[in-house]
Parts: sequence; C-alpha cells; structure tokens
Amino acid sequence: MKSEEATMKSRLMGIGILALLALCGCAGFVILFDQPVFACSCARPDKPRVELERAAAVFAGEVTGIETEGRDLKVEIKVEKVWKGAVTRTITVQTARSSAACGYSFAAGKKYLIYAHGKESLSVSLCSRTSPLESAAEDLKELGEGKQPD
Repeated sequence: MKSEEATMKSRLMGIGILALLALCGCAGFVILFDQPVFACSCARPDKPRVELERAAAVFAGEVTGIETEGRDLKVEIKVEKVWKGAVTRTITVQTARSSAACGYSFAAGKKYLIYAHGKESLSVSLCSRTSPLESAAEDLKELGEGKQPD
C-alpha cells in the first residue's frame, strides 16, 4: 500500500510541477511580448457647422504623399478649398498609423474634406467628419463655397 501511495504522491507532485512551469511560461510570454493595445472609440460627429466650429482647420484637397513616422503617418495635401484656418496651398497633417488608434486611412491621389484639430500641428482622426470628397455632399452643401488657400 505504501508503495502505491508513494507512486501516487510522486505523480501528483510531477503534475503539480508541470502545471506550475506552464503557468510561469505563460506569464513570461505575456511579460516578454507585452504590447500596448488600442481601441478607437468615439462619439458620432455632429453636424458640419458644429464640427466646423470645433475644428482648427477645415479644407478640401488631394493627398500627394504619405510618410510613416513612428506610430503616426504624415500626410501631405494639396489644398483646393478652405473653410476655416490659415491653410496654405500645401499642408501636412498627421494621423495615427492604426485605425485601432483612431488613425484615418488616407490614400495617395484621393481627395478629401478634412476636419483637422490641433494648435502646433494639425491632426486628423476617425472621430472627425473627415471623409472622401465624393462622400461629402451634405457637408459641402452646409459649409458653402469656401475660399482659395493662402
């Protein structure tokens, strides 16, 4: 009997050690490969006139270049119309590289109506009314004619 008990205790001890090693391995994996996790969550944008007031700049233009800079994208835009802000003919805005971090997905050669925020530099996010120009009819109607860039 004692031999069976010793064998059983030995097996249980072995299973316990394996379980502890597996738990430590999982914890080590999480610690070694810990990466920040982002999730974009925003309220639905308000009407164009309200968002115009909130934005630092509102303009329409064509994306002429996109560069990666760390976790951000620098997006160069050839501006065609301006509704708000001291916007020049060419301007660079930034956005997060990932849509999970509320980054806006710009495409080179495509035109957009952009609602940008910021003081030092302008940024754009999924949470703004920024949209492809061909989808911005409601905004363009409410915003009016606009002016030429500086």
